[in-house]
Amino acid sequence: MNGIPPNINRLDFYPAETVFSWASRYHLRFGNAQIRDTYEALFCTRRIRVHPFLPHSLMNIAGERKLDEIVREHTLYPLFAYFGFDPTGDYIRSMAVESKRTNANLIAHAGLGGLAGHYFCPLCVDEVRQVTGLRIYTIHPQFPGVDCCPIHGIQLLVTENSDFGIDRKLKLPTYDLNNVKGSASKNRIVAFKAMQLINNLAHSSFNEHEKHIQYYRSILKQLGLVTLHDQVRESQLRQDISKYYEDFKPQKGLEKVTTFKFLGPLLRESTNFTQHPFHHLLLQVWLDHVISIDDGRFLKVEEDANRKRNIDDLVLSMLVDGFTKAEIKKQLACGHSVIERVAALNGIKIDRLPSSHPKWYQQFLILALLGRHRQSIADFLSLKLHVVETEISKVPGLAEWRHNLAKMRRLERSLYMIKHAVENHADWSRQNIKQLYNKEFFYLYKYAPERLEELLPPKMAYHTPVLDCSEEDERIYLDILKIENIQDMSISKVSHLLLGHGRLLKRMEKLPKSKQLLITLGVLKEEH
Repeated sequence: MNGIPPNINRLDFYPAETVFSWASRYHLRFGNAQIRDTYEALFCTRRIRVHPFLPHSLMNIAGERKLDEIVREHTLYPLFAYFGFDPTGDYIRSMAVESKRTNANLIAHAGLGGLAGHYFCPLCVDEVRQVTGLRIYTIHPQFPGVDCCPIHGIQLLVTENSDFGIDRKLKLPTYDLNNVKGSASKNRIVAFKAMQLINNLAHSSFNEHEKHIQYYRSILKQLGLVTLHDQVRESQLRQDISKYYEDFKPQKGLEKVTTFKFLGPLLRESTNFTQHPFHHLLLQVWLDHVISIDDGRFLKVEEDANRKRNIDDLVLSMLVDGFTKAEIKKQLACGHSVIERVAALNGIKIDRLPSSHPKWYQQFLILALLGRHRQSIADFLSLKLHVVETEISKVPGLAEWRHNLAKMRRLERSLYMIKHAVENHADWSRQNIKQLYNKEFFYLYKYAPERLEELLPPKMAYHTPVLDCSEEDERIYLDILKIENIQDMSISKVSHLLLGHGRLLKRMEKLPKSKQLLITLGVLKEEH
């Protein structure tokens, strides 16, 4: 589509008016019978939901010449682009074709959890109505997370943008001035900063993500909230910013932002990722406040920097005056390595001998070697738990000894029990010992098989047990007498009735009484 479509020539945008508001006025101005007819005329589709601040299919109403103007002045795309969204320009390119879906990566509003819709200040809308005779939506109140008018200090009203909302009806703002509610002062400050951002970004370049991150870190560094290794003191930062926003009342569904857990990912230099504009807004408002009050922390940081630069001179002067390492460390709050480095560079000898152990140390060492629990040692010696743990870690091999002590004790106990059983019961076999000392036997079998083999009695030769068939012979004898007409049966059938599977024939030589009865009955022939 080239040039400017006729629709934009027939009805101009008001300053900062949203696309949804313009489409609603277009529908009312030209009196289409059905809303879907207006949608088809403007967006080339009969069903669409116009997003409050990132609408799509703008090429259908703007054309190539007006597209940049509408995107900059009537959407929040400049805001999202400034804070790192859409770095490759996918959103702009998507508007050059007829698309029925929004760029979900840009609309991070859903990630905040607030109420989606078209926001407006009823007093601002009423002022515009008195001049133009029309009620319109403007782009400034659409900043996600902002629910207050910076001019009038009242809560914004909203036309819901959801399946249960009315935005598909292309309806202009409706309100009752008697239901206007005031807003917290801190919310008004945040809303004013949001309005400033939108106005400033309407004519600025996009994708300034890296620049404002560097700006944040430079201010935090002056406040002493960045370490010498360029790490943000996140805990202190969250504590300070939370204190400032104590009287801030977040929009319903956005309570989680007041935890300020987003500050770490936002401020990291190498591993930061894109954050929602509302997160940047809260941080910028606080930074503006801190800079404006100038609470003296800037000067304090400079003094600390000068002190750190002169630390070597201070250590050297104290070494020359004869101070000990402990005294220097306590007074200057520096490490032993700094003192030793300064002494070595200036040829000063210092005592490197470790201090003598405290009186309780010998008792501690005995209890630790015996495997007593850390808390028990601490209670017995009236020490703190972390002191006991630190001393255990200082002794080479002590932690490993305590870790293996229970295993060694069980091993020795198992050896003692097996040895005692073998010495006191010389007639016991290995099987007897295994049955009576099962746990000890198999613990040694797993962890000390060689020592177990040394303790156990010699292995016994296997003897095949002699089978006694006398009782079986008597039982079969009685069963043969119970069989009727046995004279007419073969030996195989008799065997099947008695035992089955031909077992009688296999065991005949071990059943003499039964064999003689079968011969007498004529079932079995007598051998010659």
